[in-house]
Amino acid sequence: MRRPLWADHFRAQYALISIRDLGTTDNPVAGTGEEEVVFSPGKVYVATRPDVDGDVRVELWAEEPDALRGREVLNAVMEFESGIVCVADPVDPDGETVRLPRAGRWRTRVRVQGEPRPHTVSVFLRQEDGGHSA
Repeated sequence: MRRPLWADHFRAQYALISIRDLGTTDNPVAGTGEEEVVFSPGKVYVATRPDVDGDVRVELWAEEPDALRGREVLNAVMEFESGIVCVADPVDPDGETVRLPRAGRWRTRVRVQGEPRPHTVSVFLRQEDGGHSA
């Protein structure tokens, strides 16, 4: 059975989880404030349930598990130039960090579970061609 690189629970104070390159200065900009995902190449915000409804589980995968659950809300290429992914509540910008096997461009798919707002956010990373060593 495959296991995530990292998984933990967050109390999402603003009903958002941030996934970003540790060294990025990118800040995606919301259009309406009702988006499920707000994306830039170095950072993505994923809308979740608010902290008053309980914690949000976040999983970071280097490969897809045997069975995918939930619905996909993002399939894009992100830039992890530092080679370190930071997962955080926007209130705590440092959050948790995970070193990737290589720095560079990673195909990033985000799937969520839970209605009406997600209680689980799963992030799947796959190295794009042309990556460089960390």
